[in-house]
Amino acid sequence: MKHNQDSPQALAEEMLQKEATLREFNSLRPNNKQRFYRSAGMLTAVVFLVYCYPEIIEQPVLYILLILMMSLNAQAYVQNKRTNKRIDLLHKLLKDE
Repeated sequence: MKHNQDSPQALAEEMLQKEATLREFNSLRPNNKQRFYRSAGMLTAVVFLVYCYPEIIEQPVLYILLILMMSLNAQAYVQNKRTNKRIDLLHKLLKDE
């Protein structure tokens, strides 16, 4: 007998579980805070480097380091955006079925 599957309580529990999973999925969506924190962390590392070695300001290696750090940050942003777009499309496909 399918008493457990047909009962209203089992259906309500299943709906609550799906809703909780959907809430968790939406909470894991990336936001601009993460990008800001990553950029702030990189700039903090550069400031710390300049604080420890003040003579580095006069060297062109500092500017090369800044350019490389910002390009890595931009590349990570593009890759994350692409990955999250794919995940959202997969979620939409699964939701439609």
